[in-house]
Amino acid sequence: MKLLKKEFSSIYFLLFLGVLITTQALIFLYQTQAKHFFTADSYEYLKSSENFKTDRTFYCGDLDSKRDPLLYTKRTPGYPLFLAMSGASVSNPLFAVLIQTILFIVFSALFYRLMSRQYNERIVFFVFLAFYLLSPSVWIYPSLIMTEALFQIILSVSFLLTVSFFKTQKGIFLFLSMTAMALSILLKPVALFVAVLSLAPLLFYLFRIKKRILILLFAIPFIASSGHTLLNHSQTKSLSYSSIMQINIMRYDAYMFLKGSRGEAYADSFLQKCHAFRDSSEYSADVEQYYMKESLREIKKNPMKFILFYAKGSINFFLDFGRYDIRMFFLGDAPEGSGLLTAFSKNGYSAILDFLKRRSPAEILSITVFIIFNAAAAVSLFLYIFFGKDCLYTRISVALFVFGIAFATGPIGASRFRHPVFPLILYAAVSNAEATMKKKK
Repeated sequence: MKLLKKEFSSIYFLLFLGVLITTQALIFLYQTQAKHFFTADSYEYLKSSENFKTDRTFYCGDLDSKRDPLLYTKRTPGYPLFLAMSGASVSNPLFAVLIQTILFIVFSALFYRLMSRQYNERIVFFVFLAFYLLSPSVWIYPSLIMTEALFQIILSVSFLLTVSFFKTQKGIFLFLSMTAMALSILLKPVALFVAVLSLAPLLFYLFRIKKRILILLFAIPFIASSGHTLLNHSQTKSLSYSSIMQINIMRYDAYMFLKGSRGEAYADSFLQKCHAFRDSSEYSADVEQYYMKESLREIKKNPMKFILFYAKGSINFFLDFGRYDIRMFFLGDAPEGSGLLTAFSKNGYSAILDFLKRRSPAEILSITVFIIFNAAAAVSLFLYIFFGKDCLYTRISVALFVFGIAFATGPIGASRFRHPVFPLILYAAVSNAEATMKKKK
């Protein structure tokens, strides 16, 4: 008991916890009045939750309207189940938001204590404070009906348990890590891609320490994904885990690319053609294949230009200061196609300059600080991966988790998609900060 009291009575920890609780309490109180809980995605998650409760299907559209075959598989079941269990609805989202907020505070506090056990607590405190205060999306997403807050927690837990396995070689940590990864796959389809990538350092490590039997635990995430795939097949005759990848490749990769390279009229005709096929088809597999075929056909016409377009999105993944998150939090969700992403796809970085010209000096200063900080955090991440003091397997895992998400995000690169791996970037920054301080002594 005395040890536990000492663990959680540090002045630095109490200050950090005070900032966490105060900020989240103010955001929660603000949201009770502003009610900016929802994005377009939020309504699909709520529909999926509602349809599960009434018809035992995760279809994320209106069951009384003409069915869109892609909406049977677009949303994975993890978050709709959470919403169903918390009783969330469009008219009553507060309890779900409260649970997310509490989980965010608890995870952040425990993550802080874990890091302060390994590193100098004064360094941990100031690095954590800087990262949390200069990352708006970190504060905002627990107050939204979106998967990001829960996904961040569960994906980070999977990573931290993997690190514990590298340090102790205890199979229980690998089992728990794979279980957390399975849960993250049920929350977000992109986690399936991360799971495949993250198994590489684990596989090499298991062969090195001669515990090959533990490879069997790798099946846990894929049992989760296979189970959901079979559920989708029973409803759609499609062996698809989620249609979100094909939707995003068509809607964001190809469509946004065509807007910038071929013009809005050409891009709109491409979009209309894809939607026309969707509306005439009964099976999601047919629509997914069509989306991929047509998108790749357009991309192959100018592959080098598309690679550059894709790379810009990956850079934005690390630099975006949360302009969409801030706007959504204060003003509510914007109509699709009205934001900076659309302007950027057509006009590139000149669209960002036009965006800045319409901002006040105080806003420009804030944005500049955010972007410089994000750039420094990205540099810190690269330094950690190539020169960090942690074991090679841990550094490779950080790289695969972070860059796996960045690559999968592609042209949509924004702070929202960086949010799930925020703790991993913070983990790298703390390690670098302590190594730098030791060199100076």
